[in-house]
Amino acid sequence: MDAKLQEAEEKAKLVKAMAAAKFAAAHKHRSHMAEKEQLLEDVAAARCEAAEASAEAAEGKAAADVARGEAATASALAAKGKVSPESYTLNPLPSTLNSKP
Repeated sequence: MDAKLQEAEEKAKLVKAMAAAKFAAAHKHRSHMAEKEQLLEDVAAARCEAAEASAEAAEGKAAADVARGEAATASALAAKGKVSPESYTLNPLPSTLNSKP
């Protein structure tokens, strides 16, 4: 009887060890899945920020292109002698601000 009892105890220890290993594996899998989900959320947020930065850069480039065009027009007019560079402004002030008291 002692042999059967000892064999049953060893089997119980083995089953307990296997259950603990399965629990540890399941816990590790859940924690890795949570970590993966967090990383995916971080990547999505970074992509969104990059898209916003790209849109802002495109707006800045468009504004710079417009300014270059206006500068080229002003330069061409100045070269023809039609307008002096000092009198050409991109955003003229209202006449009340230009008048001298």
